Amino acid sequence: EERNIFITHPIPLEEISSHQIFNEKNTYIRVISYFNEEIDIYVKGYVNGKLNIERKLKNGAYLYSIPLNVDKDGEYEITVYNNDTNPYYNFNIKRKFYIGQKYFGKKEGTILLQRGFYFARFSSIVTFLCLFIILFPIKGYYIKSIDDYICGLNNEKKWKLILFLSPLIMRYRIQKVSKIISLSLFCSLIYILILPLHFFKPISGYYGFSFFIFTYLAGTFYFDEWAVNFFYFYLLVIIIPAVNFTSSLSYSNTWVYKFNKYFMLLMLIGISIVNYRWVGESVIIPLLFINPTFVVIPCILQIIFYFTWYKKIIFD
Repeated sequence: EERNIFITHPIPLEEISSHQIFNEKNTYIRVISYFNEEIDIYVKGYVNGKLNIERKLKNGAYLYSIPLNVDKDGEYEITVYNNDTNPYYNFNIKRKFYIGQKYFGKKEGTILLQRGFYFARFSSIVTFLCLFIILFPIKGYYIKSIDDYICGLNNEKKWKLILFLSPLIMRYRIQKVSKIISLSLFCSLIYILILPLHFFKPISGYYGFSFFIFTYLAGTFYFDEWAVNFFYFYLLVIIIPAVNFTSSLSYSNTWVYKFNKYFMLLMLIGISIVNYRWVGESVIIPLLFINPTFVVIPCILQIIFYFTWYKKIIFD
């Protein structure tokens, strides 16, 4: 859309940043006109009146202004307009702005989404490394004394160690359960590094799949932010609940075990939502029900938990 009128000051509400000055209470509303002649420009709202022509700029445009004086910090709105009978000169432009030292407004959704992607990339790496340490199948490299404190067997307070060394505490608890369970969890974790997360329906005649943080399509691997999300979802809604539940098996009479048991049920709801809402958008129905990441692996883990529980071989 061609425009001949631009409000250059005050700064629009949605564009202010910490790099700009927007705390001037005695300033001017400024408008630049690219019409080829002088016209009447009016303003209404917080300020009412006719703008004055300051000068003609070197590029042929006209600069208009009118004083803007405010009493206190806050949001304001003005409308710059011309009701000329000639449609060519007729315009009506609204402008919301803020005057004050700081403005805590809404951030752009795209910026928040992008920051969310950056957070997912970083936290997924940290989460995976912690889980790898917890589930690594070689015996040893754990901390038992802090676990005794948590269970009330040791009165020495070690909250800092609990906070920073919690993976090693979880590792001690995981090593107490059956190898069938612990190895199944470790294989489920390593699985996302070596096998596809899910398969796509044909795109322009090509089949594809997501793998780790990449998408494979037409013979080429591409870095894909949604693959990062699937990778992170897998850790959050499948591996972490399963590890928490497993670590509490030896404490079946405590609230922690009961909490993790119900958390496992919530995990199934989370899996269903992810599988239907996001995975389901990119796969055909048969592949959706045999999705290796959000259907097959959770079912295998549930079967293993049930089998070891039924056969009473939870602990070696």
